[in-house]
Amino acid sequence: MAIVDSTVCRKLEAMYRSRAELARRVRVTGRFAGRTLRDCEVLIFVLPDHPEASCCYVWEADGHVHIALGADLTAHAALSAIEADMTAERERARAAA
Repeated sequence: MAIVDSTVCRKLEAMYRSRAELARRVRVTGRFAGRTLRDCEVLIFVLPDHPEASCCYVWEADGHVHIALGADLTAHAALSAIEADMTAERERARAAA
């Protein structure tokens, strides 16, 4: 599944009631103990009208599109958002088990 900028832009605008403007695309790779945990392209959108976040990160993983709000347009901030999302997913899976 390829993420399409214009489709994501419209969905973000509807979700967050803010204009969404693609700021950049970055490739992020998360590694831990020498293993690659995540290697993906992240679209970083500016949300100029959002009351709490200045941007959001959109990426695809395991056949699903993930979105996280943020405040920084850097690849490092995008990777931090992905790691937080992965941690939350693991915790939800443990709680459901």
